[in-house]
Amino acid sequence: MSTALRCRGIVKSLGGRRVLDTLDLDVAAGEVVSLIGSSGSGKTTLLRIIAGLETPDEGTIAIDGATVWRRGQNLPPERRRVGMVFQDYALWPHMTVGDNLAFGLHAQHIA
Repeated sequence: MSTALRCRGIVKSLGGRRVLDTLDLDVAAGEVVSLIGSSGSGKTTLLRIIAGLETPDEGTIAIDGATVWRRGQNLPPERRRVGMVFQDYALWPHMTVGDNLAFGLHAQHIA
């Protein structure tokens, strides 16, 4: 099975506190993964980094074999083809959970 996401040596500090410390993560194509941890442990920070909404301090990120972030190289979020549903205040109240999740799938992709 091929690797769809590869994170190597991801480091991120917030407010002087290191929330991600040389994190490595491989996710195979078609694999379902859950991030579990206490509040403030870096779960959302990692997802924001993968999506391109945050910048890591160190490390590399590759999606489908293409490097999207390393020092000196940063593919913008709109070109990464990564979707994210935020925890709070970003859901359409008139839509079901499924409709909210599928909303971004129907939009035209930005080249």
